[in-house]
Amino acid sequence: MKEKYRLQKYKTTSAFFWRSESFLLRNESNNNLFWEVAKNFSEDERIWAANLFSNGEIILCAIQTRSGYVLLSTGNKSAVRVLATRARKDVFAVKGVLGPTEQCTNFVDAWFGTKTKNSFEKKNFRIYELSNVQRNSCQNSEIGMVRAGSLEWPRIRLWAEAFAKEAVPPISQTATTAMARKILDNGNFYILRKNSQSCGMAGFGRSTPNRLVVNMVYVPENQRHRGYAKLIARHMSIIAAKRGYLSCILFSDHMGENLYERLGGLIIGEFSEISFV
Repeated sequence: MKEKYRLQKYKTTSAFFWRSESFLLRNESNNNLFWEVAKNFSEDERIWAANLFSNGEIILCAIQTRSGYVLLSTGNKSAVRVLATRARKDVFAVKGVLGPTEQCTNFVDAWFGTKTKNSFEKKNFRIYELSNVQRNSCQNSEIGMVRAGSLEWPRIRLWAEAFAKEAVPPISQTATTAMARKILDNGNFYILRKNSQSCGMAGFGRSTPNRLVVNMVYVPENQRHRGYAKLIARHMSIIAAKRGYLSCILFSDHMGENLYERLGGLIIGEFSEISFV
């Protein structure tokens, strides 16, 4: 009987993206992490990546990150199981899996078996998309977002530490401040200012061809309940549009009613990170 699926493996990110990018762009927001992972490798560096084909068409993409996780794209249940079963034959060390929640769950079941008694550390996130808004929707000249410079680092560092501490559950302050520094150094951090007073912050952490990912939307405690978070989201959307992007993506680990929904964000998917070690 003719095989229904075909697994094609790739040894470099350039070869993988040459074949995969058009598929990933079909669900760009849910697949947004692929572009960031690719940036962590040089074009000719040896990697493990694969596409699963059915009837000559890609139905699932995967790449192993530098940290040892397998990143999955959107795809159907049977495709994930086939990929996991065949990836095991490559006998490479896998520390965990990342991607759309359903795909990650199916990968774990196929990798370990549905009757596994192993317990894994799992983090769930919601992905929101904030469509670009018109520039004239934020015409108050007394308040606006300004790009942060190096002199703003002490304030950003303190706010980044507070952002990490206030997260539920709390996240690493060291990792959060390191991310904040990287965003600042790349010229992607912005401060909300009203009459020269700093009222909040946000940054663009990574990008896809058509979208920017917004990180660390933060308003200090003494400035809250004044609508500043909504203003930050609106202004970041305007900045993204001026830079030629279609929309902004936001991640949240709060699975209930969320600030981003009140800001006009639409839920476009759920994302999981499952650690095997």
